[in-house]
This record gives sequence, structure tokens and C-alpha cells, in this order.
Amino acid sequence: MLASTCNFELVLFLSNFAAYKDQASPNSFGDNNALVAVSGTNVFIVGSAYGTNVLFGSFSIDFPGVTGQYFARYDTNGNAQLATPFGSPFTWPWAALADAYGNVYVGSDFDTYSIYGTRIIAAPFYETVQSVGSIDDRIPGQTSLAKFDRNGNPLWARLAFSPTSYANCRDIALAPDGVWSCGFFNPSANFGSYTIYGTLTCIGSPFCTPVYHQSGYMAKITDQEIAASAIILLNPRTNGANFQFQFLSQSGFNHRILYRTNLVTGNWQTNSTIAGDGTLKTVSLPLSLFSPSKQGFIRVLTQ
Repeated sequence: MLASTCNFELVLFLSNFAAYKDQASPNSFGDNNALVAVSGTNVFIVGSAYGTNVLFGSFSIDFPGVTGQYFARYDTNGNAQLATPFGSPFTWPWAALADAYGNVYVGSDFDTYSIYGTRIIAAPFYETVQSVGSIDDRIPGQTSLAKFDRNGNPLWARLAFSPTSYANCRDIALAPDGVWSCGFFNPSANFGSYTIYGTLTCIGSPFCTPVYHQSGYMAKITDQEIAASAIILLNPRTNGANFQFQFLSQSGFNHRILYRTNLVTGNWQTNSTIAGDGTLKTVSLPLSLFSPSKQGFIRVLTQ
């Protein structure tokens, strides 16, 4: 369902996307180092690009600064379906995963602030990690975890930070009720109401100078997104050999179209599943589904 680093034996499609730069970046770390996540027929690409514009097929994103982040979706034939920006000139994504419903979780580091739709998270302390391996560069010093729906709409964003230094995310993993994040920090890190501290040693004799060392963390974020609203079936009518109705879908949820012929006995059967995106959906069911019964019942299950 998901991948961030993959080896492929069969190439199904090739698709180009490019960032157009208006100035050089000889010292920038990992320009266009894209992350990939897959769910069903959805192929998601998340990353950070140096420049003021990035293209995904016919979709163009403009950045207000010299660096920006993108969220793009392709189908399995390499056709770009959408692209949208997020983050800030000071944000760097490190991990991306997709769940079975097409929601995408993105772990990022940032300095100063990072924007997810109408949500803005800000670092209370500004510090960057000055090196990664042998690459001398500025890596953002605080971390965030965000959830997007399949259309790139941010559903929520969480902040983790060090009040005096840095806390950085390097990987994430899905859980049945949320998502795990792991990374490193120094000397302490705040995760909501939880505070953890790194390894402390004493330097010097006879007087001790306490020194904190970089340490790793694992933290679980419970998925507390907004619950699904009740679905109202609109404009129900018979249309020839079909029964047709409409409903307003909800972004970030999947809608299962269920039917049965008896409300007392028997099980609900699934006709189809529709990904919600906030638009009006029209559903047409053949009347033969209910044959030989003269009655039928329909409901929409939102998950």
C-alpha cells in the first residue's frame, strides 16, 4: 500500500515533473527529493522543491518564496490528477504514507512556521541541525505530522518541538488508531502534554557540568479527525431500469453504497465505494439487484 524507498522490476509508467528555478542552489540539500506513497490506484508524490514554480503534467504550483512543498496525485498510468502546495520556505518533508482510504500522512521538519490549509503551526524556538552525514547544510529544527485526504486537503497537523534546541522526524508508521513518528532530539522534546529528555552526562571534575546528548524518540499521534456527518439521500427516483439518488460526499472519508431487500433478516451488501471530496455524488443502482423482491433498501456507510 505504501512505499518511500522502493526497488521495481517492472516499470509501469514514466512521468515527468519538474521544478523551474529562478536562481541557483549549489548548497541546497536534496532538491526535489520526492517521497512516494501508494493506495489502490492512487500514486501520491510529496516533496520540497527549490524555485518559485513546479509542474505536474498540466498542474502548476507557484511558491511565494524560493522553496516550497508540493502534494501531487497520479493514477497508475502516470496521468497527473492534481497538485497543491503546503508548508513554507522553511519546511522539509521526510516521510509519507498512505492508508487504505487514500489518506496521506506526511512527517516534516520546519523552522519558524509551516502552513497546512487554514492551520498554521509555529516553532517556539529557532535552531537548525547544521549537518546530515557528510553534507554541510541547514536542516530545519522542529517537526510536524500532518494528515491529508486524497485530494491534498489537510485534515489536521500536529507539532512536536524542543523548547531550547531541535526535534526532527525521520520516519512514520501507521497504527490502527493513528500514526507513529520516530526521529531524534536534543536536549528535550514536547509531544502535546508529554515531555521527554535525552541522555545526561556529567563533564569535568571536581565540578560537574551537565551535558545533554542527542537521543531518539518514538511517539504515537492518535487520529482525532472530525467525525463523519450524517448522510442524507437526495432526489431519489426510478430512472428506467435503475434507481438513482444523490448525496453530498465528505472530504477525507470513503462512502460505501449498501443495499438489501429485508431490514429484519439478511446482511447489507456492498454495491460500490466512493471516495469523498466534498462534492455532490450521483449513484445509479440497477433494479435487478433487488430481484425477485418487490422492495429494496439503500444506505450510505461513511468511514
